[in-house]
Amino acid sequence: METANQEYINSEISRVSTLVCELSEEYFNLYTHINEHVKIYVYGPSVAAQRGYYSPSPVHHLAIGGSQKGPKPKADMSGIKSGEIFVYGLDEKDRPIYIYTMLSPGRMASEYEIVSYSTDRVLGITFDEFGPSGIHETQFSNNRVKSITTCYYNYRKPPTLENCREMIMEQFDYDKTNHFFWRLLNYNQPIKLADIPEALQSMFKGLSLQLNPIRDLTYEFETNEKGIVIKMYGDGFEKSFNNKKTKAKREVISSNTPPKKSQMVFQKMVDEAAIDNDHFNFDEFTKLIKAFMLIRFDCAEDDLLFETGVFDSIYGEDTFTVSFVRQFSINDKNDVYEHMEQLHIVLSYENKNAMKNLQCAEWYFNDSTLDDFFDKIKTLQVYDCLKNIKSIKSLSINHTLV
Repeated sequence: METANQEYINSEISRVSTLVCELSEEYFNLYTHINEHVKIYVYGPSVAAQRGYYSPSPVHHLAIGGSQKGPKPKADMSGIKSGEIFVYGLDEKDRPIYIYTMLSPGRMASEYEIVSYSTDRVLGITFDEFGPSGIHETQFSNNRVKSITTCYYNYRKPPTLENCREMIMEQFDYDKTNHFFWRLLNYNQPIKLADIPEALQSMFKGLSLQLNPIRDLTYEFETNEKGIVIKMYGDGFEKSFNNKKTKAKREVISSNTPPKKSQMVFQKMVDEAAIDNDHFNFDEFTKLIKAFMLIRFDCAEDDLLFETGVFDSIYGEDTFTVSFVRQFSINDKNDVYEHMEQLHIVLSYENKNAMKNLQCAEWYFNDSTLDDFFDKIKTLQVYDCLKNIKSIKSLSINHTLV
C-alpha cells in the first residue's frame, strides 16, 4: 500500500476530481432521462452509508460500523420505521443507479446520486442543486473489492483538489488465502492555525498532532471459505465474529430487556440526571454513559463506539459532533446472526474551526473491560478539550435498525 503522505492524498483527490469533471455532464444527462433506465424503485431506512444495503465493503458492515448495509429494501415504504427513507432506483439487473433521500412524505432531499457499472469499477457521482458535490468509486480486482474511495467537496464549489473537504478511502490487500489487510485513510481539509480565534488558542496548545488532516488506520482480517469476515485484530485488540453468544466481562443489571427499549432506558437516565445544555459537564456525561453500559440488553454482542469529528447536521455542514454509538448484534432462535441495532447518542457543539480536526474513533467490544475503554478515552486530547466546553447545542438519542 502507498505511503499515506500529503502527496499521495493529493494525487488521489486530483484523480477522482478529474473523473467528476469528465463524467458529470454524462451522468446529469442520465438523470434527466432516469425513468427510462429505472426498472423498479425500492425503499429502505436511512443508514450511515448512502448505498445502504448495496454497500460493497466487507469490513464496515460487520466489523467497523459507520457504513452499515441495513435490512434489504422493500417494494413500498410501509413498515419502514425511519425518519428518513432511502429510495433506490434499480436497473434491469437489480443494481441501484439512482439514489436519493425522502426527508418526509413528498419531500425529497436536494442531493441525489447517479451510479454506473463496469467490469472493474462502480462509480457514483452525487449532485445537489448547484452541480456535482461528491464522488464514490469502488474498484474491483479478480471479483474482490480493491478500494473504495469517497470524496466530498465544499458547498457550491467546483470539484477540485483545493475544494475537497473530506476524502475517505478503504484499501484491501489480500496477501494470502482467507486473510487480508484493511486500511482506512481519512483526510479532512486542514485549517490554518492563524485562523483559530485568539480566545481558543490556549485550548489548543500542544495539540499539533490532532491537527494532522490525515488519519491512517490498518487492521488485519481473517475470513472463512465463503469470504465472510470471522476475525479482526490489530492495535492491541482482537475480535471474533462467530455468531456465538459471549458473556460480557462486566457486571450487568438486567439481561432480558430488548435493545429496541435502549432509547427509552437512556432517556430516562438523562432525565433523572437533569442534563442542562447550557451548563454541560462532559466528564459527568461520560460517567452516565458508563453507567448505561452496565445495563445488559438481550443480544448476542454489545459494543460501543466513541467518535468525534465534523459532520453535517441540522445546524449546518460543519458542526462538531461527539457520538456514543451502542451497537447490538441480534441472533435468531437458532443462535445465528440475524441483524444489528444501534443506539446513537449524539452531542452537537458550536461550529468552531479550531475543533475541526479533533477527530477520533475508539471501539469497546464486549470481550474487553469497560474500565480500560473509558480510561483510554480520558487520555485523548479531544477529551481534555471537551471537558473545558460548558455548553452544547443539542443532545439527541435515536435507536435504529441496521
